[in-house]
Amino acid sequence: MVKNLFILIVLFALSLNAKEIYATFDVEAIKKSELSLSVAGVVSKIYVDIGDVVKKGDLLLELENSDFKADILVKKSQVELAQTALDYAMKSFSRYDKVKDIIDKEHFDKFEADKNIKTKELLKAKNELLLKEAMFEKTKLYAPYNGVITNRYVELGDGVNGAMSKLFFMEDNSEVKLILSFDEKYWKDVKKGVLFKFKVDGDDTLHEGYISKIYPTIQNSNRKMKAEVITKGILSGLFGDGTIVVDK
Repeated sequence: MVKNLFILIVLFALSLNAKEIYATFDVEAIKKSELSLSVAGVVSKIYVDIGDVVKKGDLLLELENSDFKADILVKKSQVELAQTALDYAMKSFSRYDKVKDIIDKEHFDKFEADKNIKTKELLKAKNELLLKEAMFEKTKLYAPYNGVITNRYVELGDGVNGAMSKLFFMEDNSEVKLILSFDEKYWKDVKKGVLFKFKVDGDDTLHEGYISKIYPTIQNSNRKMKAEVITKGILSGLFGDGTIVVDK
């Protein structure tokens, strides 16, 4: 009983030295992205929709890419043929290399040149395959991080014009920021690290956080300053109000 009374007295004494500054806030995702592709084409497959939770690397969408698939098969065959030709040329060169001191130099040089040509042809075939595979991958859109799809701008069959066409909007709501707005007259009082007590509109739960950033400008339209508080467990797009607790 005595201990509890002592704690109440201490808290009351601390409250006498504190000042509360009213602030409103909007909730925004820290990580949010408008997704697009770097190439143009026609949408052939859509794997996600608004509200879907995705993980980094999940396939979200594909453009029509059957031509690239066919080209890749052709290029793989060309690599295999070039590899076979090089293997044969290497065996021939190896045989003649062992007896090069007793055979005609021009004859030996012919096999060496053939080996070098086949080596270059294989390298060229591999590079062409890599190029086709890279072009094929550019027709696919992957999730850049864990998050949720909050908007979708395309349908099957739509044409897209590379980076100019928006495909999805996604956010990571695992951690959000509160954008606080408070009166400019408190610009000297509010500092990084001070406590912010707040409630989200429609919810009576009292939350606490600490100011992590203060915007160094004042808005001309309403003479307000802004600050940020990082928190978790709240959806972006919500809003609310609270008090910034500072020393008197």
